[in-house]
Amino acid sequence: MKNVLITGISGQDGIFLAHNFLKKEPETNIFGISRNTKGIIKKLKYLDLGVNTSNLNLISGDLTDLNLCKKILNEIRFDQIYNLSGPSNVYESLNQPVETKDNIIKIFNNLTENIIKNGKLINFFQASSSEMYGNNGEKVLDEKSKFNPNSAYAEAKLINHKKILMYKNELNWNITSGIMFNHESEFRKNNFLFMKIINKALEIKKKNKGFLEIGSLEYKRDWSYAQDIVDAMYLINKNPKSSIYVIGSGSSYSIEKIINTVFNVLNLDYKNYIKVNPKLLRDGDPVEIFSNPQKLKNDYGWEAKYNLESFIKKIINYQNLVK
Repeated sequence: MKNVLITGISGQDGIFLAHNFLKKEPETNIFGISRNTKGIIKKLKYLDLGVNTSNLNLISGDLTDLNLCKKILNEIRFDQIYNLSGPSNVYESLNQPVETKDNIIKIFNNLTENIIKNGKLINFFQASSSEMYGNNGEKVLDEKSKFNPNSAYAEAKLINHKKILMYKNELNWNITSGIMFNHESEFRKNNFLFMKIINKALEIKKKNKGFLEIGSLEYKRDWSYAQDIVDAMYLINKNPKSSIYVIGSGSSYSIEKIINTVFNVLNLDYKNYIKVNPKLLRDGDPVEIFSNPQKLKNDYGWEAKYNLESFIKKIINYQNLVK
C-alpha cells in the first residue's frame, strides 16, 4: 500500500487533502501530523458522512522537533509528502517574526535533509505563499514574477522556495513549490480577515446591531475555495512536471466585494455597518494582486470550480451549524 504524509493536517488544506485521498485512493495509508489532532475526524465526516477513515493515522507532534521528524521518516517509507505545516497567519506573524521564520525554515529543513539522508527522494509538495511577491509593482503574478517579501513569514517561505529550486537542479528531485494565493473554507480559523468579516456579519444579523471595522474596501486579492487549491496540489504531487506552480483562481476581488457578498447572503445592507480605518492596514501591502495560473492549467487541465458566492455560502452554513 502507498503511504502519504500530510504535515499540518489539522489546517483547512490538510482536511481537504486527507479527504481527497480517502475518497479517491481508499487503499492509501494516510499519515497526518499536527500539534493538535482534535476534531479532524469530525470535519472529515462533515464533508462526507460516509467517508472511511480506517486508513487515516493521526500523529500528535511538532516537526520542529528533529528527533520526531527522524523517527517518522525512518519508520515509514513514504511515497508522497505534503508539507502544509507551520504558521499561516501573516498578520499574527508580525508579532513573532523570529519564531515564525525559524519554525517555517526548521520544519522544511528537518523534512528535506532527513529525506536526502535516507536516500529516497520522495515526491514532495511545499506550501509556498503569494506573500513572497510582496509589493513588487506587478498586479498579475506568475512563476516568473519577481519576489519582494515584506514579512518574516514571506522571507521564510522564499528561503524554502529557493532551496526547492536548488534541490531540483542538483538532485533531480520531484520537489515542488506551490505558490498559493488566498483561499478560504468553512475550516479556516477565525483570526483571518475572511472569517472576521463573516463572523461579524453573523453577529450583526443575530443582534441587529454592531459594525465591521475594516482597513480598506479597495484592496483586491485572489480568493479561492480551499478545495480547489487542494485539488491542484493533489494533481501536482502525484505527477510533478515542474518545480514551481502558481495556484490561484486568476481573478481578483475587492474587500468591498467580499463584504457585499457576505452581507447580501444574510439579507443585510453592508453600508449600514461598515467603518473604514486605514490604521489597520499593513505598510507596504499592494493594492491589488492576483494569479496567472496558466501553467497549472496547461499541465494539468486544472481550473477553479467554485465561484465566490458559492463558497461564501458554504462557510456561512457551517458557521451557523457550529455556533
